[in-house]
Amino acid sequence: EEKMGKQIRYLAYPFGLYDNIVERKVLENGYEAAFTIVRKPNMPTDVRTKLSRYLIAPRTSLREFKRILETSLAS
Repeated sequence: EEKMGKQIRYLAYPFGLYDNIVERKVLENGYEAAFTIVRKPNMPTDVRTKLSRYLIAPRTSLREFKRILETSLAS
């Protein structure tokens, strides 16, 4: 936060790995939400420390990216 000059409000779990202890620490340290690597759309009722995200890597093709967007929007 010092380097960025602003508050960091969100966390992406490294490699998507977390447990109940890490989840508790996320909230204790003031993060608003944290992201796993579960590939599914998020819903308003989802737990904010277990939000899903899609991994978009340099090798992700435009076709795959389009499919991810279309699948997410259809849900």
